[in-house]
Parts: sequence; C-alpha cells; structure tokens
Amino acid sequence: MSKIFEFENQLLLRVPPTVAEKLNAALSTEQTEEAPPTLELTPFFALDDENSESLRFKFKFGDFSSFGTLVDLPTITESAKSLDFINFFKSNDVTQMVYVHPNGETALDKCLFLFECRQ
Repeated sequence: MSKIFEFENQLLLRVPPTVAEKLNAALSTEQTEEAPPTLELTPFFALDDENSESLRFKFKFGDFSSFGTLVDLPTITESAKSLDFINFFKSNDVTQMVYVHPNGETALDKCLFLFECRQ
C-alpha cells in the first residue's frame, strides 16, 4: 500500500519576544555539535472562569517554562509553501493559535484579542 497524500502538521505558536529570539536563532542556525534546546508542548484540559473546559498547554523551551492556551483566530489564515521560492501553493488553513503566556500569567486576559477593549 502506497501513500498518495503526505499530510503535514502546521502550528501557529505565539511566544514572548525573548523566547521568540532564542527560538528563531535555534531554528535558523545550521546543526552544530551543540544540541539545540528541546521544545516541549504538552496538552491538558482545564476549567475556565465560566466553568467550561479549554485546552491548555505546558510549554518548555530551554530554561523558559510557562502555560499556553489554544485560541481561535478571527479569520482563516492560509499558509503557502514553495519548492523554488518563485511558485507558491496553498498548503493549509490555520484557524487556531497556541498563545504562550509570559511568566506569571496563567490565563488569558479577556480583552487581549478583542478590538472593543483597546479603545
């Protein structure tokens, strides 16, 4: 039996700026003798303020560890892929994001993603 379609997994991950710099550096450098820090994302369920279940994550990268929350994006985001950097094709639709909280936060601020609260 042959595999006709090869599926790929894509993830939209929002991390604090200091962690983002380290993560970009680890992903952009070529492999060296030194092993890059491991990234761990462990899911678990938790109750919100309204007693509804939400998917949370334990995030660990290097010496940084925090919690993350799965949030819905306001629109569908299309991701594209290229084999030659000239021709691009649609590879996936992304509708959710894992938001990693800065140190000290454990839950989302209700106004974090709402436009009405920023006025």
